[in-house]
Parts: sequence; structure tokens; C-alpha cells
Amino acid sequence: MSRALTAKYTAIGLLPYLRAAARHRRELLDAGLTDNGGAIWTVTRLVDLISENHCYPDLRHVNNYKQSPHAECSVAAYQAMQQGEPVRIEHVAPRRQFAVAVCEEIEAGASDRAVLAYIKRTFRLVVLTPDEQTTLNRGNRSRLTPDRIAEAGIKLRRMAALIALVLVMAGPAAAQTPAEPHTRGLLEQQQQRRQERAAANAWSPQIEISRHR
Repeated sequence: MSRALTAKYTAIGLLPYLRAAARHRRELLDAGLTDNGGAIWTVTRLVDLISENHCYPDLRHVNNYKQSPHAECSVAAYQAMQQGEPVRIEHVAPRRQFAVAVCEEIEAGASDRAVLAYIKRTFRLVVLTPDEQTTLNRGNRSRLTPDRIAEAGIKLRRMAALIALVLVMAGPAAAQTPAEPHTRGLLEQQQQRRQERAAANAWSPQIEISRHR
């Protein structure tokens, strides 16, 4: 899916289809079909599209995430990329279970704004080595947990940027130390997300899509 999604396929534009897919999933489950059998498949695809567009609006394609200056990347994956070795893009929240959780939010009566806020809080991509991805999936392939990456013992390079950010925010003396490029990128990302949250707080009722549609 391209960065410049058509108006029909923006996060907002896809929400009515997501709600319809969640209702259809419930009908299939009630009829005896399981998520393993396919009841969740359409929901999963729509949640992917909405999440990528809503959480990473400047990303042309999810496969390009590894080239993003704001990408969360493990220490090992960063070293692998520097050496031209293959890396993998991983969804921190397992895709199907995340789709189930979004369905649960919808069935609990969440508004469109609340659904998007939940997606914003939960959806996250990281860059890992193939070995790290294998280790991660062996330990937890399908459960939503607070931080599946940390629980697998995988160290993210971005943590260095977060530590530097804390030092910068600690006081004028710390702020005098020039931030490294990846730290500046994180600061820009944090600023962008603050602006997005401010825009969400100013949500117009005119664009709220009824969950009953």
C-alpha cells in the first residue's frame, strides 16, 4: 500500500469496512468457523492497512521501514544492515491476535476515535535479524504482552536514543551535549506524535464515523 493512499483507503476511510469485517467475523464464529479457519482474515488485513497508515503515515510501504531513520532496530539488526546482511521487519503485537483485540474493542462499543487511539498505542514495528525473529516467535508467536521484544531478551538500538533523550530533558547541562543523529530523529518523531495526539484531541464530530454503519 502506497504512502499516498487514496481517500477511500485512509485509516478513517477504512474504519467502516473494519467494523463490517468485525461483524462478519462474529457471524462466522457464531456459525462454527474459527479464526484459524479464516474468520479473522479480512479483519487482520484491514487492521494492517489502518495501522500502517495511522502509525507510520510517511511510510510508502511497510517493507521500507528498515530504511526509515526513525525505525526501531535491534543492535544486532543494525550491525547486520551495516554489513549488508538480511534483516526482517517484525510486528511487535502478533498480527492475528492484535486483530482479535481490535475486534474486542469494537464489540465493546469503542468509538472510531477510541479504536484509532488503541491502534496507535499498540501497533509497533521493529527491525530484527532472522535469528532474532526465530527466537522471538519460538518464545511467543501469538500472545499480546506488554513488550514481546524485551521479554525475548532482544536489545533495541533505539534504547540508546531514549537514554540520550532523558539526559537532554534532565536539565540545561545535559542539554548542552549535542544529540546524535538517531537521537534527533527520535525527537522529531516524538514531536510528530505529540502533534498527532493534539489533532486527535481536536477530533471533529463531523468526521466521526458511526459504529452502527
